Amino acid sequence: MKILIVDDNKENLFLLETMIKGSGYEVVSAKDGKDALEKLQANEVDLIISDILMPVMDGFQLCKALKKDEAFKKIPFVFYTATYTDEKDEKLALSLGADRFLVKPMDPDRFMTAIENVLKDHKKGLLVSSDILIEKEETVFLKEYNERLINKLEKKMFDLEKEIAQRKHSEEALKSSEQELRQKIELNQILLDTLPCVALLLEPSTREIVLSNEAGRQAGAFPGKTCYGTWGQRDDPCPWCLAPKVWETGESQHLEIKALDIIWDAYWFPIDEDLYLHYAFDITEKRKLEDQLHRAQKMESLGLMAGGIAHDLNNILSGIVSYPELLLMDLPEDSPLRKPIKIIQESGM
Repeated sequence: MKILIVDDNKENLFLLETMIKGSGYEVVSAKDGKDALEKLQANEVDLIISDILMPVMDGFQLCKALKKDEAFKKIPFVFYTATYTDEKDEKLALSLGADRFLVKPMDPDRFMTAIENVLKDHKKGLLVSSDILIEKEETVFLKEYNERLINKLEKKMFDLEKEIAQRKHSEEALKSSEQELRQKIELNQILLDTLPCVALLLEPSTREIVLSNEAGRQAGAFPGKTCYGTWGQRDDPCPWCLAPKVWETGESQHLEIKALDIIWDAYWFPIDEDLYLHYAFDITEKRKLEDQLHRAQKMESLGLMAGGIAHDLNNILSGIVSYPELLLMDLPEDSPLRKPIKIIQESGM
């Protein structure tokens, strides 16, 4: 009887080939799912044993393709994996039509017993390939969920940036109307009210509010009060306030600050010697979305790294468990080396 084994790890292929040939079977080896499909075109096999995590075409894709092909759907299929090891993975594998789901590393005797049982059940007609009930494995569902989450967060950030751009457009409209602001107090009020953020006209030396828009008044910023007393609930000017720098340089200033658990994107603009414009956007939600995006990307990276570590570690353990069995085959029953070799094998398990 001929068995096709599929694994991208050369050492795993060698171990499997040695065990299977040692039990009297012929072996055909493939490095991935695509290579396995090509080998099947040239070889008639009685059983397929495949890893899952492989490049080009993984084990799930291979099983799915074979179970949809009339020429190969009746060939018994066994998954032997070191990475996809939980119940959801097994459920997915069996739903794709696999006949057994085995986890690496496995005791060679138990492994060969499982393989021989599959062949016996197939010969008796006891194996019935499952209909394909699931199109994608659980990790794909999780990946797609993360992608949708990231896309959603990115869209929200794009919308916020668009909103800020619109606000900056309003800011430019305010700057171009500075002369009107000085001359027409009513126009000042109208322009302030068009800004979708807290906006104040302040007296430079005292930081006293001359005018505030609707958003400012809702925040308690009324004419006659100070900006630091209203926003920061302080008795003296905020240490981070850039108003003095505005009058030093004659240039507008910008700063991101946190006050009363709110993150503000704050701006200061000189209007004339007696007046300056101070406004701020609440960007707390934007920062939260950025943090969520960062965490989602970090978790995706950690997931990929953890999967790779588990795969590499189990490949190493496969050798520790399986090579001693090969050594025991060639040692006499009374050899003093048998006991330490068995200890190595048991420790690996």
